[in-house]
Amino acid sequence: GSDLDLRVGELTVVRGPSGVGKSTLLRLLLGLERPDAGVVTLDGTDLAGLGRTALAALRRPIRVDIRSGRCRSTAVATR
Repeated sequence: GSDLDLRVGELTVVRGPSGVGKSTLLRLLLGLERPDAGVVTLDGTDLAGLGRTALAALRRPIRVDIRSGRCRSTAVATR
């Protein structure tokens, strides 16, 4: 498995070559997709058990720059 710790107020840049999973990572972090295995938590909350309203509230402080409908090497996610 993998762990990713993002801190409030820090800027995190997700970049890499095409096909490595940048878009998938961001969609998982935003609760737009569910993992095939394991859990995705945000502020200690498992996203899988949340409804639309609760997910929207957790997403509110997150900013993502998506270019042309796809995440590119310059995509930025902050919280």
